[in-house]
Amino acid sequence: MRAQIWDYPPYPYLAQVLNHCCKAAGTYLDLWKVRDKENKILVEKDDIRMRFLTSTHHFNHNVLLLAREGLASIQETPTHLSIELTDWDDGEFDD
Repeated sequence: MRAQIWDYPPYPYLAQVLNHCCKAAGTYLDLWKVRDKENKILVEKDDIRMRFLTSTHHFNHNVLLLAREGLASIQETPTHLSIELTDWDDGEFDD
């Protein structure tokens, strides 16, 4: 199956991930695929290992890297992670 162009994050955001926290790039792409219309993802902590095929520690580390870069915000409860990806602003990268 060939991915469509809209299946990927905006290029400037993807470039920022690759340049500043490349270890989190796979997690960022996975989060981008499962986001809703408002760029939000609700993840049960017990499902991280099976849903993202990585350890919980590794996933949390990568999400924190994305948050530090301003590409995601995180709210944590004892059982869930609520992640919101930075919204695409059409005029944000115009020269």
